[in-house]
Amino acid sequence: MAGMYALHVPITLMYNSIMISPSSRRRRARIWAEQSAAASYRLSDLRPFDGSCIRYEEPTNLLVSFHDGLEVGVTLEGSCDIDFDGTTVPHEPGDVWLIGIWEPHTWRVTRRRSTILSVGFLPEFIGDEVLPTAWHDMFTCDPADRPSVPDGEMRSTVLQLGREMAREIKARRDDWRIGARLTLAKLLFVLHREWRLSLPIPPKPQGQISGLRRIAPALRAIHSRPVERVSLPDAAARCGLSTAQFSRLFARNMGLSFGRFRTRAHLAFAAHLLLTTDLSIDAIAAESGFTDASHLHRLFVKHYKATPGEFRLQFR
Repeated sequence: MAGMYALHVPITLMYNSIMISPSSRRRRARIWAEQSAAASYRLSDLRPFDGSCIRYEEPTNLLVSFHDGLEVGVTLEGSCDIDFDGTTVPHEPGDVWLIGIWEPHTWRVTRRRSTILSVGFLPEFIGDEVLPTAWHDMFTCDPADRPSVPDGEMRSTVLQLGREMAREIKARRDDWRIGARLTLAKLLFVLHREWRLSLPIPPKPQGQISGLRRIAPALRAIHSRPVERVSLPDAAARCGLSTAQFSRLFARNMGLSFGRFRTRAHLAFAAHLLLTTDLSIDAIAAESGFTDASHLHRLFVKHYKATPGEFRLQFR
């Protein structure tokens, strides 16, 4: 099973089953197909960016997401709610959200005729040569401290950049990723500049993309071996660093310890199996690197606020 898991697939599961009219069924089937296509983009060294811009004719049920790359979302029309760990934040046109690697969150579209732009990308897609500042610290700080968009000129700028990215993604002309990259870089630059100015205390310096490259072998090890728990010494050795050096570099670049990140990654894999297979909870615990079902149960409730069984029933 581990070899079959595409960890470069952002996973978004949507819509509980409900009784609806034939016309509504057709409309929701179309939306489901669009959402499934948006959720199936693969990120890799050869394909470090993809995205979607979807118009929702009706509000959605609660959706759950976690991604193996960074995510930037922009509400272009209508509204949606994003929930991080029990805190729900409404998003109106021009609002953005930034989500870290394998960071679980839930969301829902709350208004008819809403248009949502969502892009996923590996940090190297932007790189230090485009944005020399430590822009990715916006993704690794506490969700409550991440950039928000005030009213006025900033909101107009975000909407303009979001629409430019949406046009590139929809048209997919030659070299469309280059156009999207330049627009995304400008959006991140604008957000990071305003964010730093708005903070009461300047953020501590964090690592650059070169630091992320140094820890990339450890990330790849977790990606390729979800059934195993890569140890801290093993991860450090793969990166050619001492455990102390690796721990400092990892925390500086990812915003959390290696152990916490590894747990989040294994939980994401377990959630993937819960939503895409009929395996028992015991089998899923074994396949996703947990000691037993009770070990998975305890950590799953802590992170997802639901038991594995409840999670499967609610989102499948």
